[in-house]
Amino acid sequence: MKKFITDIKNEILFDEALLIKTDVVSETIEISNVKSKFEGMGAALTQASNINYNILSLEQEELFLKAYFEDLKYKFIRLPIGSCDFSPISYDYLNHKKFDIGEDKLYIQPLLKDLMKYNLTYMASPWTPPNKYKNIFNIKLKKNKYEDYANYLVNYLNYYKDFGINIKYISIQNEPYALQKWESCLFNSEEQKEFINVLSSKLDDNTSIMLHDHNKKNLCNYIDNTYINNDKISAIAFHWYDGSHFEELAKVHEKYPNLKLIESEMCCGYSPYNQIKWIKDAELYANEIIGNLNNYMNIYMDWNLLLDEYGGPNHKKNYVKSPIIRVEDQIVKTPIYYYLKHISLHQNSNIYEVKSNKLKVLVSDKYITILNDTKEDISFSILNIRDTIKKHTIITYKKEA
Repeated sequence: MKKFITDIKNEILFDEALLIKTDVVSETIEISNVKSKFEGMGAALTQASNINYNILSLEQEELFLKAYFEDLKYKFIRLPIGSCDFSPISYDYLNHKKFDIGEDKLYIQPLLKDLMKYNLTYMASPWTPPNKYKNIFNIKLKKNKYEDYANYLVNYLNYYKDFGINIKYISIQNEPYALQKWESCLFNSEEQKEFINVLSSKLDDNTSIMLHDHNKKNLCNYIDNTYINNDKISAIAFHWYDGSHFEELAKVHEKYPNLKLIESEMCCGYSPYNQIKWIKDAELYANEIIGNLNNYMNIYMDWNLLLDEYGGPNHKKNYVKSPIIRVEDQIVKTPIYYYLKHISLHQNSNIYEVKSNKLKVLVSDKYITILNDTKEDISFSILNIRDTIKKHTIITYKKEA
């Protein structure tokens, strides 16, 4: 049986290892029926990601692309429609009086062109409508601009279709219930339903709508208040930032089993890069993704593909972490990256229901991943495996045929 371990403190980075055979087992992990399907992972190509990518040498660019799209086998990319906090400037596509994608040519497309050699699926989210469509307080979309804004979003979709990319999923607003210091727009539930009806009538068969695109707390209530019976609604998108709330995913899946569950954004707050100190962030990632997958999530999306060592650039100083960072003209794979590598093995697989107490466990058709984010070593048994996992490590086993 093959076993891969990541133990950052001992500088073991997804290396093969031997089982630590044990006679005494403190944790017995039970596996039962297939629960859901894990379609794959990805991240957002923000303007900041593109800026950092363009600073790399050609050799480092190739290493970056290989790390995500060959080694982690990322399958999904999220694009911002217009600017977001991780942009060098605020812009929309009406800055030049008519629809013009000009800024995207600088801040999105150089990296996007290099991604087009991979077979990726794209989703997109706006952080705000154009200012000319918003009210005098710049916090809401004017009612009489719903039609214009829907046409604006369709123009975006059509432009990228001509560019060579079909956007499969679109949300109508990133974090519609939050007024931020960066680009944002408030939409209550009734406004969302009204606008979805307008937009959905204009979408072709290539694109469908993701509801919500906000945090998980009280997710089921939000979906109950927003959902309408519309064939163009295909998914529910959610973020991590107010907690994991795994039970909310289970409730939503029970009520809306035909809608895909997509974590469209996750990241940890900025701190100066330190491999040991970032173990906690890697554990937060693994705990979140494993918990979501054990509660019917279908697709996982990280936030920025690539940030610098200071967590940016970000024109509102809202700095965060990314799994790979740029230090001068070199990429650095952080502990987050190596923890994601374990989870990436489960893509395109069925996820099986598991029962465990102290350990976080992910079981799919060919692999078993176990996270120990506790302060003690734990001996366990699962299937025909008896092993010990050290504290603050993550292990993946390839099942025997």
